[in-house]
Amino acid sequence: MDEIVRSFYTKWKERYIHIGANDCQYYIWVENSVNTSICVSEAQGYGMMSTACRAGEDPDAQKLFNGLYNYCKAHPIKKN
Repeated sequence: MDEIVRSFYTKWKERYIHIGANDCQYYIWVENSVNTSICVSEAQGYGMMSTACRAGEDPDAQKLFNGLYNYCKAHPIKKN
């Protein structure tokens, strides 16, 4: 079971974690129903939780968590 989770996490990182405006920011890429790229706040939150949970095994977990957090701080929700 550990190997299955480890493999899934590795594939998930490669597919969905993308570099933002610079290498200190990361975002979780999401496909919507019409094949366009978007980033949504709940994905950022789940990404931060996932990297924190894997911190014991993933040497990049802290860097990824910080990058996801930095992206959120740099892109606040704008009220209209």
